[in-house]
Amino acid sequence: MGASIALGSARTFRLIRRETSLRRSGRPSDVSFYAESLCRSRPAFYVHAVIERYSRAPMRELWSEQRKFEIWLEIETLACEAMAEIGQIPPADAAEIRQRARFSIPEINEIEKRTNHDVIAFLENVATSVGPAARWIHQGLTSSDILDTTLAVQLVAAGKILLEDIRELRRVVADQARRYKMTPMIGRSHGIHAEPITFGLKLALMFDEFGRAEERLTQTLGRVGVGKLSGSVGTHAHLDPRIERHVCEKLGLQPAKLSTQIIQRDRHAEFCTTLALIASSIDRWATELRHLQRTEVLEVEEFFGAGQKGSSSMPHKRNPITAERLSGLARVVRGTPSRRSRTSRSGTNATSATRAPSASSCRIRACCSITCSRNCAT
Repeated sequence: MGASIALGSARTFRLIRRETSLRRSGRPSDVSFYAESLCRSRPAFYVHAVIERYSRAPMRELWSEQRKFEIWLEIETLACEAMAEIGQIPPADAAEIRQRARFSIPEINEIEKRTNHDVIAFLENVATSVGPAARWIHQGLTSSDILDTTLAVQLVAAGKILLEDIRELRRVVADQARRYKMTPMIGRSHGIHAEPITFGLKLALMFDEFGRAEERLTQTLGRVGVGKLSGSVGTHAHLDPRIERHVCEKLGLQPAKLSTQIIQRDRHAEFCTTLALIASSIDRWATELRHLQRTEVLEVEEFFGAGQKGSSSMPHKRNPITAERLSGLARVVRGTPSRRSRTSRSGTNATSATRAPSASSCRIRACCSITCSRNCAT
C-alpha cells in the first residue's frame, strides 16, 4: 500500500502499518477510511518535507516534481538514442522522440488516479506528445531503471551544492581564523577555565573539521553517483549493456557493476550517514557558539541586524537564533540514517525496496535541503 506512493510523515507510515496489521488479523480498523482515501488520492511524488524558510531555491528546484520528470524524460530519450546508435530502433524515430517528447504534470496526476502507477502514468502522457515513435520508449526498461538513475542524478547534483557550501564555509572560517589568530580567550575543559588559547585556534579547529566533511562527501558522491538500466531483475536480458553505459555517461554517472531490480541501498544509506556526520559538526559548532554567547560568558555574538528583535516582551534580548536553528535542523538530519539503513537490508529482486525512491527520496530530499539551509551557510 505505502510502497507505490510518496508518504510525507511518520504518522502516515504508522497508520498504514497499523491498518495492514489489523486487516491481516481480521479485526476492525479505525483507520480504514483514512488509508483508503490516502490511496485514492495521488500525493506529490516528492512531499515538501522542508518548509521554504529552511531551504534554498537551487535545492528546492532540484527535488521538485518538474525536475524529476525532466530527468525521467531525459533518461528515456537517451536510451532510445542509444538503441538507435546500435541499430535496434530507427534513428528517425529516436530523433522524433527527442524533438517531440513532452509531459504535463496535471495530466500525469490524472492518469495515475487510474493506473495507480507513477511511471506508467508518465509514459502514457509522454506517448500522447510523441505519436507512433513512442512505441520504442521504455523498451527493455523497468520502472526502477528510471527511478534509481534519477535519484542518482539528483543526489550527485545535491551533493555538489553541499560541497560548494562547505568550501564557502571553510573560506570564511579561514579568513576569520587569520583575523583572530592572536586574540586571546580562555580555554576550557569540562566547561571549566583551563589555559589560555586564541579565538583563531578555535576557528582553525572548525576549518579542519569541515575539511574532513568535504573529503567524506566527495568520496561518498563517487559511490552514490551510479545508475542502472539493466531491466526487470538486473540481468540485461532485454537491454544491451551498451545502452546503460551510454545513458550513464551522458548523465555523468557510472553504470552499476551489478544490480538487482534496484541499485543497492547501502549507497543511499552511506550518503545519508555522511550528511548526518556533517550535521553533527554543524550542531557541535552551533552549540559552542551558543555557549560563548551566554550573557555570563559573552565572548562572541552572532549577527544581529538593524531592526531585528529578540523578544516581544524583553527588548534587551539578543538571542542566538541562527545557532539554535542549526542545532534543531541538524537533529533532523541525524535521524535519517537509521531509517534509511533499514531500506538497505533487503536482498531480493522484487521487494518493497524496489520502489524505495518514492518514500525514501522524501527523507533524502529533506536531508539535503536541511543541510543546504540558508542558515547553515550564514
